[in-house]
Amino acid sequence: MDVPTYSLAERDRRWALARELMAAEEVEALVCYGEHEYVEAAPFAAGIAEVLREHHLEHAAVGVLGLDIVALWHLNPITPYMLSRKVLDELPGVTFKPVGRRFMLATICLSQEEQAAVRYSAAAGDHMAQAMLEAAAPGASEADVCAAGMAAGFRLGCQPPSMLIWSGPGFVAWGPPAWGYRPRPPRTLAEGDLLLAEVFNRFGMKETQHQMAIAIGDVHPDIEAAAAIARASHDEGLKAARAGNTFGDLVQAMTAPLTDARSWNIHPLVQALNPFGPVGGFGGPGGLDQLPEARRCSRLFEPPTVGAELPLAPGMSWAFEPRAVVGGTVILGEDGPIELNPLTAQLLRA
Repeated sequence: MDVPTYSLAERDRRWALARELMAAEEVEALVCYGEHEYVEAAPFAAGIAEVLREHHLEHAAVGVLGLDIVALWHLNPITPYMLSRKVLDELPGVTFKPVGRRFMLATICLSQEEQAAVRYSAAAGDHMAQAMLEAAAPGASEADVCAAGMAAGFRLGCQPPSMLIWSGPGFVAWGPPAWGYRPRPPRTLAEGDLLLAEVFNRFGMKETQHQMAIAIGDVHPDIEAAAAIARASHDEGLKAARAGNTFGDLVQAMTAPLTDARSWNIHPLVQALNPFGPVGGFGGPGGLDQLPEARRCSRLFEPPTVGAELPLAPGMSWAFEPRAVVGGTVILGEDGPIELNPLTAQLLRA
């Protein structure tokens, strides 16, 4: 696989976008908060204040990435209160202004060089998925499958950050494997199991996502039926992913097969990538709230679609993830959607 790189022209394009954002928001500086950074407030707050002083911005309006919500993971702003508070205590004349929405709108349509990075990440993700499929067999463990996929990604120079993986003959669960946070051995796969995995891959700080469902031998008919509904949702999404439609139209199209089948999905059907932002397609008419056991849950609700009004445009990248699990990364091209991961857009069979 040829490895794409970024040119100086791409760097200059990004600087121009930053300057345009600052001019539109009428701010004189940008502060970008990343949730995985070291977040002890005092040294970072002091550092931010020091930099602002160096540039004589003690009474400036400062744009902040991190004061807006970040759907799906944070329905509240992610910047720690104490970090903001300490900066403003030192520089009471500074005004912090959220600029996350404009940043998303400025960067969501990727350049050709960025799209090349996404394509590389998606292709590497398919290599990861193929390695996992080959490792999935009765007697192998969830850890064996996970290790095979991660190794394939690392060999291609990517940075797979994590993997969600569960298995069993029938279950409702989603998240990191239990052996990743409890002292217990990884589960051993058996005939009749379904292994579900969400594979995240990153290259050049661009992310792709790959939804995997691997049948270990013959699985329950309900799994086959769910996979067919999920595939139908995926196909309807490909039909709707076109300029002229909105993100809400895309969500509605992908939801229709679930509605017709009175079924439900465990997470969103589709979300924006690079950057995150619009996300939708939660729940469904046959969701968890319809189960008798749901009466014991007082805070069970269906999250709303975020960004439904966004017009679809070429260069946007999306994670299609109807749950069974099938799906992958899609780029919206000039003439329609470009499906980068047809391998994982189906029930795989070990």
